[in-house]
Amino acid sequence: MTRNNEKPSVYELRPIGYVHASDAEGSYILEIDEAYRPALKEMEQFSHVMIFWWADKMDSKDKRNIMTTELPYAPGVEVGVFACRSEYRPNPLL
Repeated sequence: MTRNNEKPSVYELRPIGYVHASDAEGSYILEIDEAYRPALKEMEQFSHVMIFWWADKMDSKDKRNIMTTELPYAPGVEVGVFACRSEYRPNPLL
């Protein structure tokens, strides 16, 4: 929110790195841009890190308008996209 509780009309996102699928199934590599690497100092002190990523290849007007989806592990069960791990989102932030 901004001052006087006005909602901003535009948000700007800037990537600080990229997520790459590795050759090992189910494994991923985080590539942090050089300019942001100093911000990782002492990260080894933590047991967990939360990574939020933008599914850029899933970003289209049609996919942003999907609000419900069938669960892949429960055919015939339809749920809202926020109630599951669906790749369809009003914003593709995962």
